[in-house]
Amino acid sequence: MFIFSLVVVSFIPLIMIGIGLLWKSNSPEKINWFYGYRTNRSMKSQEAWNAAHKFFGNLSLKLGILLYAVSVLILFIFQNESDLSEVVLFGIIFVQLACLIYPIFPTESMLKTDFDENGKRK
Repeated sequence: MFIFSLVVVSFIPLIMIGIGLLWKSNSPEKINWFYGYRTNRSMKSQEAWNAAHKFFGNLSLKLGILLYAVSVLILFIFQNESDLSEVVLFGIIFVQLACLIYPIFPTESMLKTDFDENGKRK
């Protein structure tokens, strides 16, 4: 059961780390509707597109590493608590899903602060 739980709690943080490593230095080259951080603000200009991917990638990487470490630590702490194991596992997954969505908000805030409504850097 512990190995299964370890695989389950590793999935989301590893996705975040992968996206972070990929986007912080190698974002999608051109604005497109298929792949990348696609919001109205990020797609206003190539400069905004690149900035959004770099910012999102850095934040996702840092958050993914932290989330992985904390998730595994919590899993180790509660590994012998069979009555709590499912509750702890679902709790970890719930927090991970919230952390997966969280980087959108600071990224949009950065775009709103650093770029005008046409995607030009302020």
